[in-house]
Amino acid sequence: SLLKGQYNLVTSKARSLHGFLSGIYASLCAYQLTHRNKPTIQIKESSA
Repeated sequence: SLLKGQYNLVTSKARSLHGFLSGIYASLCAYQLTHRNKPTIQIKESSA
C-alpha cells in the first residue's frame, strides 16, 4: 500500500485507544508534510 511503500509506515496492533489515535495522527502528519498537491474542497454559496 501507499503508506507502507512510500512512507515506511506500517500498521500496528494498537493495544490502547491512545496508541491507535497516535498512529492515525502520525500517518496524517506524514501525509500533510510530504504531499504537495493535496485535494481541496470548494464550497459555493447558493442564493435561495
